[in-house]
Amino acid sequence: MTARSYLGIGTAPPAGGETDSLFNNVELLLMPEDGDATILDKSSNARTVTNTGPVSIVSDVASPTGYAMDFGAESDLYHLTFSDDAGLKAGTGDFCIEAIVSCTGTVSGQNCLTGARDSNAGGGSFQFGWFYSTTAGPYCYFDALPNMIAPNNNGNVTTSNSGVTWNPGGYHHWAWSRSGSTNRFFSDGYEEVTMTNSSDVGAANWTAFHIGMWSRPSFRVFAGRVAMFRLTIGAARYTSNFSPFNLFPES
Repeated sequence: MTARSYLGIGTAPPAGGETDSLFNNVELLLMPEDGDATILDKSSNARTVTNTGPVSIVSDVASPTGYAMDFGAESDLYHLTFSDDAGLKAGTGDFCIEAIVSCTGTVSGQNCLTGARDSNAGGGSFQFGWFYSTTAGPYCYFDALPNMIAPNNNGNVTTSNSGVTWNPGGYHHWAWSRSGSTNRFFSDGYEEVTMTNSSDVGAANWTAFHIGMWSRPSFRVFAGRVAMFRLTIGAARYTSNFSPFNLFPES
């Protein structure tokens, strides 16, 4: 297996800063920095963040910004939800979910970084995270199909051994980018798996868009830290291998 480190392949923004040509498509941008007392949405939407736990901002020299959101352990159930939840539904169009994460979860099963579950477990649900097996080690875990009542049992999942030896406590860039019906999943800029799916993400009456779990209390809870999180709707940022910037631009 190939060992990768996010900071080993990430590139720094050009001198003088970097702007994002897709910033108007950014629906959610979380990136704690020096001086932030609370977790803020730094997109132009400035959504109100509801912090359950709470998720704390911690100093972390391994993070590209020097800070990160600490979601604790699986048993803590720490998570974030947001105002104007309807605006976070990607529908059938292009989108990109990405984050720079340091996973520490070792509970066998899915550790969901972000997700939204329909109140009736019907279409429109999604989850994005990783799978840790006590026997097989860590896997990338990607699930974007509808009617997910029991994703392990009904066949409506896409799981892929990424070929990557995740470094517990080390930071990695994860991205799920959909262009048309083509869904690409990247780790540290490398395309790991592709699947065809054009489901209406958010069509159903989901409970809420969550970061830190699959929007069902004590179910598929993320353990670890998140340095940055960005949701872009209306554009697929990545269609081939890329070298991610160390920072997500704020304009």
